Amino acid sequence: MARNVKVVVLHLAIRLGSKRYNLKRLQETLSSILSRLSRWEVDAVMLPQYPLTGPIIGYTPPERVPQTLRSSAERLQPGRGGSGFTVNTLSRLAGEYGVSIIGGPLVERAGPWMYLSMFYISDRGIVEGRYRKIILSPEERRNAIGRGSTVGIFDLPGGFRVGVFADHDILSSEIFRSFQLSGVNLLVGTLLPFRGMLLPVRYESNFMRPEKRVVYTLAESRSFETGLPLILVGGIVEDSNGNYMLGYSDTIVVDPAMGVISNYTRGVDDPNSHVIVEVDQAQSRPRPCDESCETAIKALCKARMEWSKKKSGSRNPKTGEPEV
Repeated sequence: MARNVKVVVLHLAIRLGSKRYNLKRLQETLSSILSRLSRWEVDAVMLPQYPLTGPIIGYTPPERVPQTLRSSAERLQPGRGGSGFTVNTLSRLAGEYGVSIIGGPLVERAGPWMYLSMFYISDRGIVEGRYRKIILSPEERRNAIGRGSTVGIFDLPGGFRVGVFADHDILSSEIFRSFQLSGVNLLVGTLLPFRGMLLPVRYESNFMRPEKRVVYTLAESRSFETGLPLILVGGIVEDSNGNYMLGYSDTIVVDPAMGVISNYTRGVDDPNSHVIVEVDQAQSRPRPCDESCETAIKALCKARMEWSKKKSGSRNPKTGEPEV
């Protein structure tokens, strides 16, 4: 049965590398918000990127990035327990407050590999979903971040489907077409600026932010082409002592018919605030994919297969390896 789904979106200021401080601030913010709402009124809480550590690539001196990534990487295992500090702590909070949590990405360690991964924790404190970021920046690839292989779709109770993405994923119309074809009800992603990101970044005095016009246009385009509401979670990045701001990105809510809803926007002047978004599951359905859409997808798949065959058939005569 279709129902309204209510999502609390947190727009937080996060201090670099200050896990305990960020955790305390998150707990205080959650307690303040949820104490005024019944646990039955909130279906999920959406967190910004790197909720306890803050971002690493683009904020840490390049020579220190590899070691900082390795020391910050955590296990992220579906089920109860078995994950690292961040996810296990958030699982405890989810169970304590009786609310589902969608967050990330964080740096996930899986054997010798690292990924930038988002997660979905149910109101019972169990990790029910994981998504590894697909579209990576050159800096992320240079620092041995692996690429995910499947799009991120989290299934909330009652058949409500959430398509999740992380910063550069918004550049890929193919990812959003996959959401559209998979019957998703809501699009949710995160975005914080960093040096070397694929989106244009504007530098102002001692901090940076993504180019607002570009981000808003991309978000509106993805919402319109899928016919789905979209939430893009930003936030504020502080230095480790909280003395000054290093970067920020707006938190915005987009309606496929109206575009960005200004009343739901949170920016640089709204640290540690939130917005509550209510989605009517009966009305929030992806735009149907007609025959022309199917024809375009088939053509793309055919072109990809032909390119792969050509690539695998062209080999270096000395090494025998496929040539790129």
